[in-house]
Amino acid sequence: AEAALAAALAAREAREARLRLTLEASRMGTWEYTPATGALAWSETVGPLVGMPRGWQPADEAQFLALVHEDDRDRLRATSFGALGHDGVVSAEYRVVLPDGSVRHLQSRGAAQPVHGEPRLVGVVTDVTERVQLEAQLRQAQKMEAVGQLAGGVAHDFNNLLTIIGGNLGFVRADLPPDHPAQSDLSEIAHA
Repeated sequence: AEAALAAALAAREAREARLRLTLEASRMGTWEYTPATGALAWSETVGPLVGMPRGWQPADEAQFLALVHEDDRDRLRATSFGALGHDGVVSAEYRVVLPDGSVRHLQSRGAAQPVHGEPRLVGVVTDVTERVQLEAQLRQAQKMEAVGQLAGGVAHDFNNLLTIIGGNLGFVRADLPPDHPAQSDLSEIAHA
């Protein structure tokens, strides 16, 4: 019986180690929130996502929200902490401000899961900073492409106008005798 218990414990530790490695590699963590007590607990992989040491646990919802960018707190509170009446999955993307002042973008997804009749929200948090930065770079590239297309269109239209002006200038010069006083002015216009 003792050997079976030891084997079961070893298997459990191996599963937990694999889960921890998977969460770290994917820059994810798990969390649970109990509104009756305000208790918020998360896996040890979440601490580094919010700029805290591995295994760091917030004392409560307020301590966690203090890490969230002030512009995102109300929205996060409304979509995540206020979501216990929903049957489906809730999702919120928000920024956290790390102790060094840098900003990281996180996405939390959770669902209501009552325990012994007490409401609770459980979910995962993912670091989506890289995706957000790539999306911003893509938007900037698209803006630059649009500006380039606009400039190309303006240049094309301007070239068309110059072609019309040059053609008509040629007709006027051909209609006037070579010694006409306007020929020098028309020559300057053609040169320009």
